[in-house]
Amino acid sequence: MLEEVVLPACEYEAQVVAALGAGHVPEELAAHVEQCAVCREVKLVFRFLETASAEIQDVQASAAGLIWWRARLYEKRALAARSVTPIRTVQTIAIVLGLTAAAIFGAMMGPEWIGKASPLVIAVVICGGGLIVSSAGLLAFWARAPK
Repeated sequence: MLEEVVLPACEYEAQVVAALGAGHVPEELAAHVEQCAVCREVKLVFRFLETASAEIQDVQASAAGLIWWRARLYEKRALAARSVTPIRTVQTIAIVLGLTAAAIFGAMMGPEWIGKASPLVIAVVICGGGLIVSSAGLLAFWARAPK
């Protein structure tokens, strides 16, 4: 059968814990702690728990600081995104108006201009226009890509 374990006890244990918790151990009690194995162990365990408690409190403080830092970073990124929105809107409107103006100009002047220009000039203008439009599209795509 199982044997019952009897732990050693001391009548001054509660007083030692109270004195250590208060931060001041009277001389008579300190002399007892030096001679009593149970009270020395109580003192040892109390100091260990006190140190562990201080370390846990430090960890919680740094975790709170990290959460605060992340919240501030999120807030700054949201503000930056909101401030860029009007600029992107104006850029989009400018591109649409520019392409519309070029299309209208090409529709109005194209037939008259094509009849007077040589085929080489027409090919250069079309290729140059395509290069400009594709470069602008790539730059716009690159500017909007997440960084």
